[in-house]
Amino acid sequence: MQFSRTTDNQLAKAWMFAGLLAVFGCNSDPLGPSGQYEVESKADIFTFSALTLEDGTQTFSYRWDNTGTQATVITTDGISSGSAILTIEDDAGTVVYQDDIADDVDADTAVGISGTWRIEIDIQNVTGHFTVSIWKKT
Repeated sequence: MQFSRTTDNQLAKAWMFAGLLAVFGCNSDPLGPSGQYEVESKADIFTFSALTLEDGTQTFSYRWDNTGTQATVITTDGISSGSAILTIEDDAGTVVYQDDIADDVDADTAVGISGTWRIEIDIQNVTGHFTVSIWKKT
């Protein structure tokens, strides 16, 4: 069995490359330089909060367990530019809700099939903040 020996020069090049990746990787945050978000997902309750977005662009997709056949959607927004499209599909994959979060419309979804629902939030060039709360309609 033969082993190759790594030289100090090779190690220095590897560390320099890793450093360059770290520096340039920091500038590629799709949510913007100060983008942050928080997610809470448990049976019958889902919350997504996007904070301090600066020209953020990203699509988020989540699975959410809804034991009911309908949900209530509450949005609060402070979006100054861009769009944030919320799409909700029931367990069968049927779209039961779709709207731009920036419209700040609170509504109920259409009636769907209970089970694992899919929630997608597609943000495009968003500056500002918003929160989406979804829960089983009783």
